[in-house]
Amino acid sequence: MKVLWVSNSPIGPAAEILGEEYRGSSGGWITSEFDKLDKTGMTFSFLATLPGVKPGEILHKENGTGAVYCLHAPRLSGGVRPPKDLQELVQKVVDEIKPDLIQIWGTETWLSNAVARAETSAKKVIFIQGLIGVHQRYLGGYFKNNLCNRPFCRGGSLLTRAKAVLRNRTFRKQAAIEKETISLCGNVIVDSDFARSYCAGISENVRCYTRALLPNELFYQHDWSPDTCEKDTVFTIYGSNSEKGTQNLLWALSLLKRKHPRVKAVIPGPYRLDPEGKLLPNSRSAFQTTLYRMITALGLEENVVFPGRLSAQQMAETMEKCAAFANTSCMEVHALSLREAMVVGLPCVTSLCGSVGEYVRHGENGILYRYEEFEALAYQLDRVLSDRELAVRLSRGAKATFDTRVEGSLSLSEIYGALLAN
Repeated sequence: MKVLWVSNSPIGPAAEILGEEYRGSSGGWITSEFDKLDKTGMTFSFLATLPGVKPGEILHKENGTGAVYCLHAPRLSGGVRPPKDLQELVQKVVDEIKPDLIQIWGTETWLSNAVARAETSAKKVIFIQGLIGVHQRYLGGYFKNNLCNRPFCRGGSLLTRAKAVLRNRTFRKQAAIEKETISLCGNVIVDSDFARSYCAGISENVRCYTRALLPNELFYQHDWSPDTCEKDTVFTIYGSNSEKGTQNLLWALSLLKRKHPRVKAVIPGPYRLDPEGKLLPNSRSAFQTTLYRMITALGLEENVVFPGRLSAQQMAETMEKCAAFANTSCMEVHALSLREAMVVGLPCVTSLCGSVGEYVRHGENGILYRYEEFEALAYQLDRVLSDRELAVRLSRGAKATFDTRVEGSLSLSEIYGALLAN
C-alpha cells in the first residue's frame, strides 16, 4: 500500500528524511502516531511546504523511511485557496507517487485544500487537528482588541489593530475553505464527539473514524509525586496568542501571590528572552509585548519562568517536577498537553473547552473552570497547591484516564484497511 502523509511543515518522519529538526511548538502527535503505526506492507511518502524551496520547484529526498516532497510556502498560507501554479505542483507530486491512500494532517492551510482538490483514485482522509471553523468564533479570547486590555497597552497601535483585523479575516476565510476540504475528502479521523459533531454539521456524508489520540509513550514513563515536586510551581501551555489564555493565568498569579508569594508559572515556548531567561518585548509579536507589560505591571517578574522550547522528554521531566498544571485555552480540539500532564499524574486545572469535558471529570481526575474567569482559576489552583489529599486524588484519577480511554478506538492501519475496503 502506498501512503502519502500531508502536513504544512515537515514533522517527524518527514523532518528526519530531510535531516532537519522540527522547531515548531505543536505537531508532536504526528511523530508519535508514525512510531505506533504497524507499517507492514506500506511504503510512505510525505508532502509539506518548506521555506527556501524556490517557487515552481519541488524538493525531493528519500531514505529508508520513505520519500519527502517539499513545495514553496506562500507568504499567506491561511484564508486562501491554492494558487493555480501550486495546485499544479501538488497534482504533479500526487501523479508521481500514485498513492493508494492520502492522509492529510489538519485543515489549517491552503495545502490541505490543494490535496483535497487533487485528482486521484486514492482514498483521502483528514486527521482532525485544530478546527478553524470553531476556533474563529473565539478569536481574541475575550481580550479587548484581540490583543490586550487597555490598562496594559491602551488598545494597541494602528499596525497592531490592523494585524488583528487581518488575522480575523484570514480565519473566517479559512473556515469556509476547511468545510470545502472536509467535504471533498469525505473521511475524517476524530477522537471526540466534539470533533465528530462539527464534521457531521458540515455534511451528513462525512464518514468519521475514531482514533484515540494518546500522548507519546515517554510521558507514561514519568510519575508525579507530591513528595518530590517543587511546591507552588505551575506548568502551563505555550501562549502564542490571546486565545491560549496566558493573560488569564497572569491575572490568576497576581491573586495567588497573596497566599503563595513564591508561586511560579513555567511557560514553555519560543519566546524572545534575555540571557537570564526573562521575557522581552517583541516587535514581531504584539501579544508577547502585552505579556511583558502585564508581568511588569502586576509585579510578577520573579513569578514567571520561561524555559524556552522544550522537547517531549523535557516536557515530561518538567511536568514531573511541578505541583500543578493549568490549561488556560479557550479552544482546543485535543488539548494534548493536558493529556500529557494527566498521563504523568500532574494534578490539572483546565478550562472547559473543546473535547476536554469528555475526559476530565471535575473533582475526580481534574478540575474544570470557565475560561474567562481567572478568579476561579486562581481559586482552584490554590486548592490544588494547598490540599495534598486533593492533589493526590486528582493525580491518581488523571493517570488512570488514558489507560482506559481506548474503547472503540481503531489503529491507523485498521482505518486504512476500512477506507480501502469501502
